[in-house]
Amino acid sequence: MQRSVEYQANCLGAFTLARLRFDQALLDKHWTAAPVEQKGAYQDRPPAVILGLDKTLLDNSLYQAWMVKNGKTFSNSTWTKFTDAQIARAIPGAVDFARYADSKGVKAFYSTNRGIDEEAATRKNVEKLGFPMGGNVDTLLMTRGRPE
Repeated sequence: MQRSVEYQANCLGAFTLARLRFDQALLDKHWTAAPVEQKGAYQDRPPAVILGLDKTLLDNSLYQAWMVKNGKTFSNSTWTKFTDAQIARAIPGAVDFARYADSKGVKAFYSTNRGIDEEAATRKNVEKLGFPMGGNVDTLLMTRGRPE
């Protein structure tokens, strides 16, 4: 994942396809990614896209590599140290896709299972990478807390 050109090419291909499907969806006001759940006159509301952060937009492989090198398994304390360091990198093509959506006037909401205690560091990391953050709208969706 960290060095493979094939991985990078696959990511770029996936985000290229996502951009094509995104444009198709914008052309059809009745299109929704949630046909069962979507209620009311959603066609009259501004479009939005919900994107998962971890392993979809953010590359957390530095943490995973650290665990392997140090014979460790996941723990909340080491994960929090990783998020506090704000060193997650963007998956290839992710920032460009989010910026593309933003350029079309579509708000990107970022969903993560990271705990609310990691919100400030996560927000700074995502902002440093250049993801559009929604201006006056809170677009970072966190969990209330994470079980031990």
